[in-house]
Amino acid sequence: NNISDRISDSIIYDITAPSSASVSLTSGKDSTHQRNESFSIAANDIVGVISYNLSESSIQPKLGNSDWSDTTSTTSFTGTLLFTLSTGEGTKTVYAWFHDFAGNISNTVSTSVTLDQTSPTGSISINGGASSTTSTSVTLTLSSTDSNGGNGYYVSTDYSKPTLNSSEWVDLSKTTNFSRNISFKLNSSCGSQNAYVWYRDEAGNISSSYNDSISLNTSCLYDFEGGYISSDFTNNHPSWGIDSSTSYLGNNSIRSYSGSYSSSCIKISNIVSGTVSFYYKIYSSSSYNYNDLYFKVNGYTRSYLDNTYWT
Repeated sequence: NNISDRISDSIIYDITAPSSASVSLTSGKDSTHQRNESFSIAANDIVGVISYNLSESSIQPKLGNSDWSDTTSTTSFTGTLLFTLSTGEGTKTVYAWFHDFAGNISNTVSTSVTLDQTSPTGSISINGGASSTTSTSVTLTLSSTDSNGGNGYYVSTDYSKPTLNSSEWVDLSKTTNFSRNISFKLNSSCGSQNAYVWYRDEAGNISSSYNDSISLNTSCLYDFEGGYISSDFTNNHPSWGIDSSTSYLGNNSIRSYSGSYSSSCIKISNIVSGTVSFYYKIYSSSSYNYNDLYFKVNGYTRSYLDNTYWT
């Protein structure tokens, strides 16, 4: 008549599958240029989500298949993971499932992703294709096409290819055909100058560089905005300069091209009203015979000296 101690066991009765399941590109876009891409997934379960499965096949996977990935049990699951898309450009559909400890599998959820590995094509021209200019301020004509939609451009005087996270990208609304005229500043050195452009599409492809060149005349027009003399002259043309109204020393200067009939043209802009004084120093080597000096403002001669007055 001996009676044992009471013993018991419990089991969770769960026939409810995970709900609120979702899958999407982590970037928030609907296209990508890379096969190995990050996806965001999520699901809820009253007991706990313990595993998930991503595939390009729409057939629901069986429990115990090796392509299920386990996770710590949680009633509200979120995560990001890398998933490799199949080869070949085009629209890919990625399916996702979640299951709980009881083996209930969620309904199928999916997202469509365009794998686009074709870069935009485009063009650029400076001043409508002009061969030369006397101003560093020019107009660039840009145009590009992309079948899935371009969304940015990058212009520079440097030929180095930008990265996707470069801050100088100009964002555009997604468009398959783009054209625009923009203002642009060339480097101030005389001679051949280049402008480069790259185009970016929605998927993250960056085009090859496109460029155009234009010749800045050797008597080119330098813009000393606000009276500031740029380092191009202080570093590369240390001929002579002005540090006071009576001294002609230092390195702040513009120097003409060496040779007969040479000239230097400058543009002074954004100076407050008043009197602006200019000082000159002429140097002649024994191999040249300079005869005349002209000082012109807006093309009109304001002063003239022949070599009788030169020292």
